[in-house]
Amino acid sequence: MTKIDKGSLCLITITALQFFIQGSWSMTLGIVLSSNGMGEHIRTVFFLLGVATVISPLFIGYISDKSASPKKIFSSLHFINAVNMIGLYFSFMYANELLIILLFFIAGVLFYPTTALISSLTFQNIRSDTIFPVIRASGTLGFMISGFLWVFIILKTAIYFIYLHQPFLLSCQSLH
Repeated sequence: MTKIDKGSLCLITITALQFFIQGSWSMTLGIVLSSNGMGEHIRTVFFLLGVATVISPLFIGYISDKSASPKKIFSSLHFINAVNMIGLYFSFMYANELLIILLFFIAGVLFYPTTALISSLTFQNIRSDTIFPVIRASGTLGFMISGFLWVFIILKTAIYFIYLHQPFLLSCQSLH
């Protein structure tokens, strides 16, 4: 049994929140775009987020290796991304589609390196290698909890899920 100290508990919490944010972000992006009349841009935004995941570690990794600690970069990226999200909110208010797409790309460039930075922070701060799987599992749980939260509580699709799957479940019962 691995003993979890205060530092490891903080890392578990940060990792869970990091992946909770990522799950909330990725699961609702298409819904947000389509409900704001930008359904035809979903493919473009997801493509640009893919490009952001490829190019952002190059820039952020270079900065992280040369100048500052991962903790400062991690905090700075989340703060700058929060400001970016405020800009994204106002761009939705004024329905500026090009600006919305650009700000989503910037959000990807700022957010996706934080996933690697959280692993770097973890390895710098854990006392035992046996605690790392627990910390990573908390990230998976954070992602899953965000999915359940969005689907079953906020979007209130539990009833739709039951209605859509009821014929399938009944047909499976008839096979026995």
